[in-house]
Amino acid sequence: MGLIRDGGMRRNYYGVPLAFVLIMAFSIVEPGHTGTIQKGDQPDALPPSVERIQQGKALYEGLARCIHCHGQTAVRRPLTKQELFSIIKLGVPGTSHMPFQHLLSDEEIWSIVQYQFHDTCMNGCAKDPP
Repeated sequence: MGLIRDGGMRRNYYGVPLAFVLIMAFSIVEPGHTGTIQKGDQPDALPPSVERIQQGKALYEGLARCIHCHGQTAVRRPLTKQELFSIIKLGVPGTSHMPFQHLLSDEEIWSIVQYQFHDTCMNGCAKDPP
């Protein structure tokens, strides 16, 4: 298995199954999770505070490196806090925006959301439903 004879030439195809396994391993979503966060799945239990906004700014500009791709004003279209949280946590399939769920805690992601809403979304972002 793994070798195919082609007119006396042998080709090694061991890499094909290995590549398939690696692709599948890296695309697995947590069991029971659909890959999207529904309203109410992850409540914003962290009210805005100066400390959280400062933490969000530090993460946005530092560890998460958001600023390198998104610049100072990341939001391109109106988003709710929940939508922004979901994008940061799960990434955007089919794009280079990777998920940060294994790098940042939910609290850290919420601090980035709070920073974005405080700094750039005060007048331009969608409002969360009451």
